[in-house]
Amino acid sequence: MYSQCSGASRQVLLFLGLIWPSPARPARADMELDGRWLVRAGFDECQLELRLTGAELAASGSCSVAGAIEGAGTFDAASGHFKISGSAEAFCHTFTADATVAPDGMSFAGTVDCEDFGNVQLRGSHCPKGLLCATDDALREAIERALADYQRLGLRGLLGPGAVVFGLEAPSSGVLDVELYRAPGGGFRSFELLAVGHAEVERPGHVVVQLRFTRRGRRLLRRRKQLVVALKATFAGPAGTVTQSRGSVAVVR
Repeated sequence: MYSQCSGASRQVLLFLGLIWPSPARPARADMELDGRWLVRAGFDECQLELRLTGAELAASGSCSVAGAIEGAGTFDAASGHFKISGSAEAFCHTFTADATVAPDGMSFAGTVDCEDFGNVQLRGSHCPKGLLCATDDALREAIERALADYQRLGLRGLLGPGAVVFGLEAPSSGVLDVELYRAPGGGFRSFELLAVGHAEVERPGHVVVQLRFTRRGRRLLRRRKQLVVALKATFAGPAGTVTQSRGSVAVVR
């Protein structure tokens, strides 16, 4: 009798399990996609705003090399996979990004097919309000100011004593490394190091780094009438966080 009741009970429970609505699983990371993301696409650094409406995903922002970015696509909440197609202002005029969001919604990884460079690795980190965003903003602002100063000084002016400096409003303690490159173009096919700078930041506040030219860098500035320079700044903050940004500008003699 007991075995018969047990079998009947199991059948009833199975039947109830089929007809009784189970609690809906939360959409994977769908609430986490909205907001600012720090993205690395190949060698380019980007800051994007993602907005999710149902299954429709929109992206906008800017990259150091590609310029302004606009795109749209879809997001599958069950798998965490998204696909976005769009266009960029400078390089990568058309692109298609294909990536999957991590279960915690704080990162994604995949690839982006770029018109100018082909298929490159794509990685993104969610940037909530906090130190990561503050550091990224500070680096971008510092790079814009420095590049504007370099352009104003011109190639000859940059060779003056103490002319090539980089000022940062550091939001925390950390280590700042700055590199100035000759960007590809005008017969050159690759980046070439022109000057470097380094600083140990003990506390939040204004820090100024003096960049030192390489011998090759000095020769290029003396001989060239125009040079496209790229400035890269990397800040290693507390708890192992590393933030990097870059920008470029044409400088004439």
